[in-house]
Formats: sequence, C-alpha cells, structure tokens
Amino acid sequence: MAAGLHKHIYRRPRRITPIIKSMKNIVENFLGELEQACRSRSLVRLVLSRPVTAGSARRVSARLVETAKGICLSIVHEEQPSHRTETLHVRAALQVLRQITGPVYHDAHLFTTTGTLQLRFSRKGKPRLTRKHTGNPPPSTRHDRNKEHLIAPDAPFLKALDIAGADGNIRASMQAKYRQICHFAQLTRKALGNLEPRNGKHLKVVDLGCGKGYLTFALHVLINDILNKPAQTNGVDRRTDMVEAANRAVQECAMSGIKFKCGKISAAPAKAADVLTALHACDTATDDAIAAGIKAQVPLILVAPCCHHELRGNIRPQGAAAGMLRHTILLERTAAVLSDAMRCLILESNGYQVQAVEFVDPEHTPRNTLIIATYFGDNPRMANACNELKELERLFGISKSPLS
Repeated sequence: MAAGLHKHIYRRPRRITPIIKSMKNIVENFLGELEQACRSRSLVRLVLSRPVTAGSARRVSARLVETAKGICLSIVHEEQPSHRTETLHVRAALQVLRQITGPVYHDAHLFTTTGTLQLRFSRKGKPRLTRKHTGNPPPSTRHDRNKEHLIAPDAPFLKALDIAGADGNIRASMQAKYRQICHFAQLTRKALGNLEPRNGKHLKVVDLGCGKGYLTFALHVLINDILNKPAQTNGVDRRTDMVEAANRAVQECAMSGIKFKCGKISAAPAKAADVLTALHACDTATDDAIAAGIKAQVPLILVAPCCHHELRGNIRPQGAAAGMLRHTILLERTAAVLSDAMRCLILESNGYQVQAVEFVDPEHTPRNTLIIATYFGDNPRMANACNELKELERLFGISKSPLS
C-alpha cells in the first residue's frame, strides 16, 4: 500500500463496544443495570438463554407489568411442552434472576429504551459484557395484553362445553383447545365471508363426525354473530352421548339455528349444504365427506384429515421410492402426506380451488392440516390435477385410493 494512503481509507465507526472489567464485577454490573432499568421503567425485556444445567427451561424472559399491587416483573419459563409464568414484585423477581443469571444461563440480553447489554459466558466460563448503543421501543406494561380473538373467551357456548369457567375465563387445561377454535375461525373467515346461500336466505352448514361440537359451535357463531350471515347448522355424529351433550349445550345457551343428530355420513343432508365440514373425524369419515361434497358440488368443503390407514395398506412403491420407504416410520409419514396430497388433487380435479394450511400446533397432534376447498366449476387446473394424481398413483403403486 502506498505510503500515506491508509490515512484516506474510511473506517466505519463501531457501534458495539466491549466493556473490559474484572470477572468478579462483570455479572454484578449486568445485574445492577437490570435493577436500575426496572426502577427507571426503561426495561423493555430481559432474555436468558443457553442453559447449562439439566432440566432448566430452554429460555427465560422477563418484562415489567402493571398489576393491582403495583409494578411487577412477569417471568416466563419456556419449558416443554408448555410455558410457566410467574409474576413477582421487582425485588423478589430480581433475587430469582440473580440466582440463575450465570450459574444456570450463560447468555443474557438486557433490552432497554437506551440500548442493549449482553452478558455472555465463554466455554471456559469467562463472562464478557457487550453494549449496543441503540435504543429499543418503549415497552407495554399491560399485564393482560389484548389479543384479537374472533371467538371471545366469554362466549356462552365455551362455558356450556366446559372450555371456560363460570367467570368467563378459559380453563388452564383447555387453553390449547381455545387456541385451536380461534385459529380455525381465523383460517375460515375469508372463505365464509365470500360465500352466499345456494337456496334461501340461510347458509346451510353440515358438520360430519362433529364429536363434542367444539368447532361446530365456533363455525355457527362465526357465521351468525361475526359475519352477520344467518346460518342453519347441523352436526352429525354416530355417538349418541356426544350428540345428546351437544344438544344440551344448545339449550343451555338458548341458541337458534343449530342442532345435532345421530346418523351416518351417507345419510347426512350434504346435497343442500353450502358448507360441508369434517374436522378430525375418524376412520374414513374425511374421505366420505369429501366424496359427498364433490357429488353435491358443495360450495365450501373444510376438512382436517385424521386417518391415513386405508391408503397406507395400498402403497406399493416403485423404483427409488421402494428403497426410500422400506423403513416403517418413513412409510407411515409418507402415507399421511400422500393421503392429504391426493385429497387436494382429487378436489382440484373436480373443480375446486384448494388451500392446505397448518391447523393445529403439531406439538398437540401430527394430524394438523386443514384443507379449504372452494368450488369454482370447470377450469384449466382440473386436467393437470388429474394427470398429477395418476402420476402419484403410478409412482407409489397405488391401485386403490380412499376416494377411488
């Protein structure tokens, strides 16, 4: 390099500044700044990660919240399969965090309105502080953050089905079910909003294999109360006890336009339906519902497939696929994906526009696909879908599919 040329080279200013202190004081410095951030209410969030002791939560986070007892720290322990939350006064919370920052967690990020401070331990256990001089957005200190739920937690049917208590709060054991109900409403809202009755003024909904009716009720409330479209909803299930319990819930809520009855899918009133659903219905119920919907050209079909055992026994893979599927676990998983893919193609080949989306957290069930099929009639995609279906059947040696 020519002499003196280095004087003209632009050097980007460093925004991250290392802080060199004795090992003894580094952790105390971090905890001191955490305490000061709590007292000045400049704390945005604290995140502890990289646990080094067995049985510890994967991550711990903390934020300031306003409660009836004053400002507290809400500490969330991200454990498997669920999270544990505790809300403590600042002094007590700081004592808890002091005990685990360093001895249990080797990475800590302190986010404040003035910057970010990171405490990180090396593999040899040496701590190091790094500061980023960029502020973070001011935090919300609301204890219960408002979430937009289409189905309100105090909806009467949730109490009647024992998902919510008498106080209108969702029971701890039913939180996952409530999230599933709300997610289902979000996923289907657009398709239902674009739908008009084929005959009369009411949207006619038929839910096949409705079980306890959690999603049947949710669908009825979504259409009637949120989309403001009158609906006539029928839940069909072959189990008498389920049907009786669902009808008792209808009476308890004084709801109109919804009823449940015992029966087989083959006898259900699919021909008159505007919406046909089969959500986690067992055995061949999903495929029976799809077949009934296609035959009646139902405008909207919603299915969350449960079983794939019928296809599983008919797979005779060819060529490279045979080697890939010689392991039972891979064959099982492929059968599940293949079943849903074929269901989508069969619907498309019969004039439906199809979406396949994640419905339930796979943590709770591997059967977590929701198929949303809207009828459009004859379209160019039909022939391609039919050819793709035949190619899949050839590749996997399928002589008989669930809907054949």
